[in-house]
Parts: sequence; structure tokens; C-alpha cells
Amino acid sequence: MKRTVIFSAVAALGFALAGSVAVAADGYSRVREVGAGKFQTLSAVALDQAGNVYGSGVERRGAPADAGSVQMFAPDGSSQKQWRVGNAATGLAVDAAGAIYAAGEKAGNGCVVEKLTIAADGKVTRANWVLGKAVRSVSSLRVYKDMLLVADAATGSVHKISAVDGKYLGKLGGRGAKGGNITINTCCGILGFDVDAAGRLFIGNLGQHRVTACELDGTKESHWGKPSEKVEDFCGCCNPVCVAVMPDGKLVTAEKTIPRIKVYTADGKMLALIGAAEFGKDCSDLALAVDAKGVIYAADGESKSIKVFALKEEGKTEAVPAPVLPL
Repeated sequence: MKRTVIFSAVAALGFALAGSVAVAADGYSRVREVGAGKFQTLSAVALDQAGNVYGSGVERRGAPADAGSVQMFAPDGSSQKQWRVGNAATGLAVDAAGAIYAAGEKAGNGCVVEKLTIAADGKVTRANWVLGKAVRSVSSLRVYKDMLLVADAATGSVHKISAVDGKYLGKLGGRGAKGGNITINTCCGILGFDVDAAGRLFIGNLGQHRVTACELDGTKESHWGKPSEKVEDFCGCCNPVCVAVMPDGKLVTAEKTIPRIKVYTADGKMLALIGAAEFGKDCSDLALAVDAKGVIYAADGESKSIKVFALKEEGKTEAVPAPVLPL
């Protein structure tokens, strides 16, 4: 059941003001919008090592759950290719070799992963892996080396799957997890996360209004964040909805209710804000990806486009603190 929160008029005004700040003049700005008019629904975003951009979702509103599609765009945003997949494609990832993984519900089969391996001549080889009863939903997807990580909002778990043959390897969170375990409180069918180059997970623990970090075995857990109406904290019933890791270790979070993106240090100090004016007014979920230069890609399901944000000063690597407005 979805929870709702009623804000006071003063708090709502404060949120609106804070959410409308697109960061200081030398902060982040939108540099392009990818896929506008190309998607009927948009659930996920991914990048490959060449800088190509991928988006996925059900092919059209009202279509069956096995009518998903993945679309590819060049780094400049021009449309390149499209592949249909046999699931809802609510999770999307691309590995270092360029193989595409689309995961989601499939009519009559529960949740499945479809792997597309694309040869130099464009020929596509497909593998389909049924995830079985262990995985009840797919809300986001990441690949780390030869392991596929599947976020399951229905059980508050991150499942580990072989990216080679689809073998189930275990999970973090939820009941029955082995070894070090963590508690993930989900809400609204959302669970977003990322993994860094060392294999450390960063999870949007939205029911607890914080970011949770841990190793792939669930050990060395740490967290930061708290619920409040201050812009540097997490508001609403349940935020953040997604987390992405920058190459230099900074963390990017996305929120709903007041849709916005924020950049933090690894220990939770807010550095930058991309406000609600950039997103659809009824946006209830933002999926994130970050490229090797720290450019942020946000899949806005309301506008059905991927919005791209970069620091205004070309080549700059340090985010500039956004002004924090008093409420």
C-alpha cells in the first residue's frame, strides 16, 4: 500500500523554493534531453563504455508485461537502435563487453532476465533466465564483473545472479539472506542502488530516509541521511529512490514527491542540487546513471525522456555547493 504525506503550506512553499533552485550559476545545468518522444514508458537508464545511452520500459501503455523494449542513443542523443525484449524491462544494465541485460516481469513467468549479446556485424544472441520465486519484482539492475545485481522492492532485497549463465547466487536483505545481512525498507514499489568499481553497494534505503552502503556479502554496513524538511535531508514518506556513484566517489541521489537530484560527498555532505523545475511535475521515480566524466543521466518517467546534467564549467570535477534556502 502506498503511503501519503500531507505537508503544511509553509513546508510546501519551502520545498517548492528549494526544489526550483538549479544550483548556483557555476553548478550543474541540463546539457541535453535524450529520447524525447521516443518512449511510451521509461523505467531505466544505462550507459556503455563508449558513452552510448540506453533506456528501457514497456513498449506502450497498456501493453502486456512481456512487450518491453530497449533503445540505444549515441552520446549526442541521436537515436541509433531498438530491441524488443520479452519482459517489462524495468531493470537495465550494460556490461564492459557491451552485452545488454533487461529484466522485469514476463506474463506467466514471474521475473526474468534477457541478455542480448551483440556481435560486430549486428547479430544478436539472446539468453533468457527465469529468476523464479526468489525474485518477486525488478526495480533496478546493475552488473559488476561477472555478477548481475537485481533490486527487488517487493522483498527489500538485492539478488545476485551469474551474468554468464543466470545461476542464482544469493541475496542481501530480506528473509533468508546468508552471512552479513542488512535491512532495506522499501516503499511504493521502488528500490534503486549502484555498485562502485571495488564492489561496494550504495542503496537508496528510502523507507529509512538514508543511503546504506555495504560489501557484496552484506558486511561493513554504513549509512547516512535522515528525514526532515531541510533540503540537504530526505523529505516525504520515502526517499531517496535511487543512488548512483560518481567516478571520484561522490554519490548522486534522486527523490520523488519533490522530484530532485542531489550530489553528496561519500559521507553525506550535500554539494549540489538539481531542482524540481527540471522534471515532470508528477514524476514519481527517477532512475540514475553516471558516466566516467561525472555527467548525470536521469530517466524521468513522467516526461519519458533521459535528462543529462553536467557541471557548467567544462572539465571541472568538483561540485559547487548549492545555496540551501531556509524553510
